[in-house]
Amino acid sequence: MRTYKNPLAEQHYRNLLSDLSRFPLCFTYAGKQYSGFSPEYFSLLSREVTEADGKETLCQTFSFENTLTITLVSSFYESHGAFEWTTYFENTSKQNSSILENIHVSYLFDGDTPVLKGIYGDHDK
Repeated sequence: MRTYKNPLAEQHYRNLLSDLSRFPLCFTYAGKQYSGFSPEYFSLLSREVTEADGKETLCQTFSFENTLTITLVSSFYESHGAFEWTTYFENTSKQNSSILENIHVSYLFDGDTPVLKGIYGDHDK
């Protein structure tokens, strides 16, 4: 089996998760903008790391504004030098949540002419 290990990708992944206040997810909640998961606003409820078949997955759950539970699931694939992450928002209280909007990623790329490539496999056509 051929591997595509990428130490720079792994370092970037580890750096991304080492300071969640700088995580590139941004959103607006109740008219206020948030960027990252600063402990000032987000209380860590749980953190679990699992490893299987060359894939390391970190699942972190946060409490936010006494109404939302936010789950950040990130994975690193050592054999491919790649990582991914997904964020889930859930109202776990008995009251209505405020409006959640403008969810986006704010990501800066290094280099003179960076290129972002992707696939269209994660959504309907």
